[in-house]
Amino acid sequence: MSCVSELTAYLQLYMRDGDHDGTSVVEADALEQMIQPHSTRRHRVDGSAYRYGYGWELDDFCDDVLVGHSGSVGVSTGYLGILRGTGRGVAVGCNTTHGYGLAEIGKAALAIWDGRDPAAVVPLFGLRRKLEAVTGEYAAYRGLQTATVERDGGTLEVTMASDLRERTLPVFPETTDPDEYRFYTITAAGDRTQVTFDVDDGRATDLYVDRWRLRRDG
Repeated sequence: MSCVSELTAYLQLYMRDGDHDGTSVVEADALEQMIQPHSTRRHRVDGSAYRYGYGWELDDFCDDVLVGHSGSVGVSTGYLGILRGTGRGVAVGCNTTHGYGLAEIGKAALAIWDGRDPAAVVPLFGLRRKLEAVTGEYAAYRGLQTATVERDGGTLEVTMASDLRERTLPVFPETTDPDEYRFYTITAAGDRTQVTFDVDDGRATDLYVDRWRLRRDG
């Protein structure tokens, strides 16, 4: 547990090649090794990788390389991030936990500093905008088929209903692009079925699932 001023001092140690108040605390070469990629931690929907150094995550961000680290102990959460090219850094601290990590808040701050819309470069905000645009009620001609679309984290749940049956489909985004409304679901037979939306002025108007076209009515 720490405070933002201490996190900032630690961040500046990396930004100044191991120097703190004129004293060399750690060799610059050692710090450089820590923020080099040594493994792949996970992948995004689009296939891009989060690379991992020694305790630091590396990510392509705002035409730069973002080196960051976040952590939480339940009652305290923190994030540190450095854009290597521009030398900009951010330290965020909080005495509670949220529905999303402070890493996203830190990245959003860096995006705004760079003059960008966070939804365009931080997947959490882009996905949230996209999913909220399509949630709602839809119906086919004369209500022969209806659909309820709900957000579930970074995915959707689409409940299709008719007089004969009701089924709920887990629906996944094709990309994290906030302006791309192509999704897919996997059927019980293992088939990949496309799910798409027509969107006008930030709000979905039509839903297409398999052979169905459903108009938004709520």
